[in-house]
Amino acid sequence: MKRFSDLPSSSANDKTRRRRFIGFVFLFSLASAGYFFLHYYAIEADAAQYDMRLPSDFAKLYPLFDKKQKPQKGEWLASHTEFGQTYQDYLRCGAAKPNASRSALYVLPFGDFSKEQDQVVDKLVAFIGKYYGLPSKRLPPISLKGVPADAIFKRTPPKNDQYISGFFISEIEKMKKPDDAYAVIGVVAEDITPGSGWNFVYGEARIGKQAAICSFARLFPNKDEKPATPKELRRSLQVISHEIGHLFGMEHCIWRACNMSGCNNLAEVERQPLDFCPMCDAKICFAVGVNPAKRFADLEAFCNENELTDDANLFEKERKLFRRSEERPSSR
Repeated sequence: MKRFSDLPSSSANDKTRRRRFIGFVFLFSLASAGYFFLHYYAIEADAAQYDMRLPSDFAKLYPLFDKKQKPQKGEWLASHTEFGQTYQDYLRCGAAKPNASRSALYVLPFGDFSKEQDQVVDKLVAFIGKYYGLPSKRLPPISLKGVPADAIFKRTPPKNDQYISGFFISEIEKMKKPDDAYAVIGVVAEDITPGSGWNFVYGEARIGKQAAICSFARLFPNKDEKPATPKELRRSLQVISHEIGHLFGMEHCIWRACNMSGCNNLAEVERQPLDFCPMCDAKICFAVGVNPAKRFADLEAFCNENELTDDANLFEKERKLFRRSEERPSSR
């Protein structure tokens, strides 16, 4: 039996605990760094193995879009493992496409909007029509009064409560949609979250259900009741066009700066171009049959009208590089 005098002193115990803690921190940091390194370089290595073929006219656009850099802490690809979707993958995935009877994109406001936010909704409707080359329309708003308690995710303090994004998507799924609707995209002024484990989302789409929801809460909260700045409008345009991309079966882009990139924060959103990269542009032009040169010209005009100068310049460069043709992209 050990005597009391044989036991380690509290000072010795403290030193041991400190050594163990430092060792744990070191190993954790090493493991985290290893994960980021391996994940990033796995993407780079895998890109060489994927079938990256594109219709030649789209491949000409690659110089306009930067390759993705190593993800930084807090960015989407630093915390989400994604394997990408090439154009050839997209052709094989069997994603839903619009047809002659169901081709319209409908925007459905939920709840109350300020006058300025309402003006942004109108611009969203106009923009997505040009972005996807499809009819775009607005539905009458649906009130949020009397929503069930389980549609609200409780936070502390209660002023930080959020709506659960899946509630809106389920409501869209249940509603009687217009006969010509390809998809319905909800917009809401309040903050949303998928639920436990998430702080928030800017938007969410349910692939195969043709339903999505986007929130203005962090994009254009309009607390000062002033018209949206070009930056605030641009954020909203990015999020709604990104979520609609998912409704066409498009996955997040992992290779280039692209509007289909996953984003964790506003800085990451704002770094992305308003357009898709050539890989994703080819997917959507194939899916909807839009003439790419006309699409670029229409989006260039929209951006010029709304003081989105850098984006207008990008669409102008794409238009000039792209061969003017009425043919839709080849499926090969």
